[in-house]
Amino acid sequence: MDQFLTPEEWNIDNLFKGKYIIPIYQRPYSWGESEVKQLLKDIYSSYQLFIASQNGDTNVKNEEMLLFTGTLFIKTNRNVKNEYTEYDIVDGQQRTTTLTLVLMILLNILTKIDSDDDAVKEIKNYLWKKVDRKNNKDARVLTLGNIDQPIMIELFDNLFSGKDIVQFANNKLEEKLNDVEENLLKNVVYIANYFDQFEDENEYYNYFDYIKNNVRFIAIKVQTNLVKLFSIFESINSKGKPLEDIDLIKSYIFQNIEESDYDEYLTKWGNLITETNDNLMDYLIVYVRANVSYYRNSIKLHNFKSLVENNFAEYYSTDTAQKTLLAFIDDMSKNVKYYKMISDINALESEGLSKKALSIFGMNNVADYNHTKALYFKLLDMRDNNQLSDQEFERILEYAFRFILTFQSICSRESKQTLSVFVDVQNEIYKELPKCDNEIDLSQKTFDSIINIFNKKISENAINDESLRNGIRTTITYRRNKKVAKVLLSYLEYCSGQSVDYTKLYWILKLGKDIHLDHILPQNPKPNDENFRYYIAENSAILKDGQDFIENAVSNVLNKEDFYDEFLHVIGNLRLSWSSDNIKKSNNFVIIKEFDDSFNTSKQVKQRTNDIIESVINSKLLLSTNDIGEVSSISVGETSSVIGFRDDEKIFKNYNPISFEFLGESFNLDKYTYAELLDKVIVLLYELEKSEFKELASQKFKPMDSDRIYISTDISDIRKPFALDNDVFVEKNLSSDYIVKFLYILLKQLGLDEQDLKIEIKEK
Repeated sequence: MDQFLTPEEWNIDNLFKGKYIIPIYQRPYSWGESEVKQLLKDIYSSYQLFIASQNGDTNVKNEEMLLFTGTLFIKTNRNVKNEYTEYDIVDGQQRTTTLTLVLMILLNILTKIDSDDDAVKEIKNYLWKKVDRKNNKDARVLTLGNIDQPIMIELFDNLFSGKDIVQFANNKLEEKLNDVEENLLKNVVYIANYFDQFEDENEYYNYFDYIKNNVRFIAIKVQTNLVKLFSIFESINSKGKPLEDIDLIKSYIFQNIEESDYDEYLTKWGNLITETNDNLMDYLIVYVRANVSYYRNSIKLHNFKSLVENNFAEYYSTDTAQKTLLAFIDDMSKNVKYYKMISDINALESEGLSKKALSIFGMNNVADYNHTKALYFKLLDMRDNNQLSDQEFERILEYAFRFILTFQSICSRESKQTLSVFVDVQNEIYKELPKCDNEIDLSQKTFDSIINIFNKKISENAINDESLRNGIRTTITYRRNKKVAKVLLSYLEYCSGQSVDYTKLYWILKLGKDIHLDHILPQNPKPNDENFRYYIAENSAILKDGQDFIENAVSNVLNKEDFYDEFLHVIGNLRLSWSSDNIKKSNNFVIIKEFDDSFNTSKQVKQRTNDIIESVINSKLLLSTNDIGEVSSISVGETSSVIGFRDDEKIFKNYNPISFEFLGESFNLDKYTYAELLDKVIVLLYELEKSEFKELASQKFKPMDSDRIYISTDISDIRKPFALDNDVFVEKNLSSDYIVKFLYILLKQLGLDEQDLKIEIKEK
């Protein structure tokens, strides 16, 4: 490593004599208030020692005044006219960007005190490089590389022209921004507020004098190509400095493709970060679930490697890792528009969808459902490629939303049960469309099967109209399910019986945060307000004479939170309201029902609650056994058998594994192979018992009566390795019988019971 890594000790003065670019493939600025606060706190603690030393405190040692803030990896781009060097920041961009913001705020302050002071000129020289001996507006010290770049340029340009960047930031925060821009500007305001603690002007100058010489880094200049650079990052991660999963996956990808493809594919990777608003990891998970395999949890590096070696190669019909990875990025780039559409209904408007379909997407987003993402992504893809009609698209779209609203929200079933249903739905799609760029239409059989999966779960759980009434009453409250309450009230605003004005419903859903959920009977009326027969005093609700909340009340004092939950947070006391009068006046197209002070009794709340419940039931928005009719009972399980122990008598090669249950949770197999069974169970066991698993690997685990090693930390011990992280390898070159035996032996070794794993098999 010494040959291509050159470490140097730098201070702020050294750092800002260079010019820095953050490549497009790096993630945007993401430090929040907590990280900025900690950095400023660390600097200030050392700064106070510096001031004490300046004031004659001989007990302060020189090294105590120094603050080492971390490591900066940089790659030299070029030397500009022997005046400054331009670098790519490979790692350390969060800290560098934050320190740049600190200097910008200091310049903002010091310019107002004395614009001709030497400190002002010095900071300007840090922030803008000189061209023809003058600070050049376009020669900024730092160029961000992604969706954060435009807002940072605006900050620089405003500061260069002498404008107050704190005022600029506050004004900008009133506008609609992406999350990254909002975060960066909030940090500008936070840093400015932090400096308000300084009591006199001299302290700003002392602070600047301190940080430019005493805040230190280890700057490591990387003298190597990008291929080696990405391998360095994986090495850093394995030695205790963890990177985020998406960064590890990126490093793995670019270690395994030709450097001649870097320009094109690093740009594509950067564009994916931009297009997903820095949610690339979430998009990757949605993409994999939609097309290849339904990973229930996050996708780690070892999961991704397994996908590349197995699922992706088959899906893209590729024969090398290079071709597979390029196809993966190409297809991710091609389909990212669908990811944007499932989270932003505005992006759907140009797709020619009906107002009903747009409203379903809108309600799904307000309710903030995650389990529908992969299905909705795939539906948009299939519709775009004419693999299902608009009618079929809308039917599945609507049914999926009605199911999750009914099953998970109204009836409070566990999220993992909901997830299992969507896994089954995706498995139906995988079987029909197993490869990328399929030109096969979704068959009527698969369409019917998908609808049947939803209906079957409703039927199995005996969800009928009466259970739905109870569910709405008890679970859709302000405290327990505020988002779903907003969905139901929005829907009922434009629903009459089973007829819905989807144009107006879509319009109100588009308004988003401009529409609030509010209480009709207020949470804190004034004690002397005669319109209401209660008021709040500290942690108690005080009932007045004439109240109708509790008949023949023994006491007029109730616990405040209990009172809220029983009387005020119920759906009958909730309404939609405009966020401001200006928003209301600018939206004449939609009218929201309003309530005056005559709605002020518990009796009225109870009646409205009943009316809302009946309106929801009658609208048929929810799925109920009263309506869905006969459900097909055909399932794989009824023609299969289940094993829950090491069965030495059964010849497993005569059976296909269909699914398995682990610790009570069901998992389907896409390919019905023992290799897939091994992969999935091993990953679950590893994530559950990682330390014990690693201990077995260090002992070179031999489960059978032979010298063959099945788990090891040394890859050379394994014939066909399955990598878990970077230091645990499991044998995959096993027969079906040995795979089953191995799994049950491994369960016992990890302290689990054989009954914790049940495998469903079907005779070939």
